[in-house]
Amino acid sequence: IANSSEHSNNVSAPRFPRNPSLETNGTNYTMDGHGFDYAINWDTEKLLGWIMEIEDGKYQKYNRELTDGFVEEEIQGKDIDKLSEQDLKSFGLTNVGDRKGLY
Repeated sequence: IANSSEHSNNVSAPRFPRNPSLETNGTNYTMDGHGFDYAINWDTEKLLGWIMEIEDGKYQKYNRELTDGFVEEEIQGKDIDKLSEQDLKSFGLTNVGDRKGLY
C-alpha cells in the first residue's frame, strides 16, 4: 500500500464501516457493528462498490481515481485497516473533508 511505511501503530484505521448496510444493484454490502469481519473477504470491486454508496454516493466523484489506485495496489477488504489518510490522498481523494469523512 502506498506510504504504508509511514503508517504508525498509533494511527487509527479508516472508519469505512460506519455505514452498517447498503444494498445496491442486488448486492448487499454489509459490515457488522464490530469492525471489519465482513469486509475482510471483499474483493476490490465489492469494496469500491460499497465506498461509492456511502452517504448517498458522496464519493462517486472519486470513482475513477479510487478504482485506478485500488486496482494498481490490489486493495481489498482485508486492507481497509491498513489504509492511512495519506493513502486515501494518494488514491485521489483531494478534498480534506472527504478524506476525513472516510477516515
